[in-house]
Amino acid sequence: MNLDSEALTALDPPFAVVDLDAFDANLGDLLRRANGKPLRLASKSVRVRDLQDRALRGGFRGTLCFTLPEALWLASLGETDLVVGYPTVDRAALRQLSDHDVTVTVDCVQHLEPLPPGTKVCVDIDAGFWTLGGRVRIGAKRSPLHTPAQVVALVREVLEAQLRAGGGRYRGIRYGVSWDASPEISRFVSRVVPPHLVRDATFREGFAQLGRLGLSFESWQYHPQLPDAIDLARAFPNAGIVMCHMGGPLGYGPYAGKKDEVFANWKASMTELAKCPNVSVKLGGVTMRLAAYDYGKLPAPPSSEALAGYWGPYVKTCIDLFGPDRCMVESNYPVEKMGIGMPALWNMFKRLTAGASADEKKAIFSGTANRVYRLGLAD
Repeated sequence: MNLDSEALTALDPPFAVVDLDAFDANLGDLLRRANGKPLRLASKSVRVRDLQDRALRGGFRGTLCFTLPEALWLASLGETDLVVGYPTVDRAALRQLSDHDVTVTVDCVQHLEPLPPGTKVCVDIDAGFWTLGGRVRIGAKRSPLHTPAQVVALVREVLEAQLRAGGGRYRGIRYGVSWDASPEISRFVSRVVPPHLVRDATFREGFAQLGRLGLSFESWQYHPQLPDAIDLARAFPNAGIVMCHMGGPLGYGPYAGKKDEVFANWKASMTELAKCPNVSVKLGGVTMRLAAYDYGKLPAPPSSEALAGYWGPYVKTCIDLFGPDRCMVESNYPVEKMGIGMPALWNMFKRLTAGASADEKKAIFSGTANRVYRLGLAD
């Protein structure tokens, strides 16, 4: 390109010229070499908004932001899946954090103290390379956490801090491990995770801390991932595991029009999962575009009778497999509010348990939750 061309004469330096064909070619090459692994855009490396958008449209997933104020600004523009690349104590920005869906990084318990309740966090790990017996380091010094064992120690320290802060009310954690190869499914997840995460050795080191502290684990995933949940439950027979939304049977994307096949596969996996006595199941999640019906295509919210018809096979199968003492209803509000009101939702559960005994109803509607969460409520 002739830098003396008429198109550039009106521009004051410094400026940059980007070959978009080369940009797109490099983008495609990175995605090809990633071989399906999600790639996140580092905003400090691409400082032009149009190019950031081009990368995200081209296949990158989410943005690793340079600062929290930058992440908040991007969120205000409608960007999603934003992670701040460095720990922050910017209290002015942190006060705005609760209004936006932004994940921040931490590498010590002290980084958690100024965060608003409910903030999503990820752990910043030093990936520098040490050689010559630790005398020479290659890479930026990013974090005091260098090994999986140090990360696990931080996890335990965080859990212990939460137990203290909870004053006896902290019972466990809920973690979404939902993953599917189809973009039609994965674009709805709020957290990008690799496939088969719960089989990862480092994940299990952290998971083991829950049982040692008497905390439960709630898993949100899709039904094709149930074999992973079965393997986890068998590997940790003393860990209390709660399966959310009846195991997440899918009914859209590549699973649309396969209702009978999905139900058969889901039931086979749930049958195996029910053999693990440390697993309980939540009955709910009925307006989440799962397998029974697509609420978004209905002309009006379904009645409790219609909803019971849609979800009866799943709810009743869970109760049959796990028993009332390991099943508990969930309102899943405010998510269910997308497609149904609270009265109709609870009337659906009442219809589906109409044939149960008084003791069975008590277990499903309160007793199981009382036991699993160790609430100590009087009968």
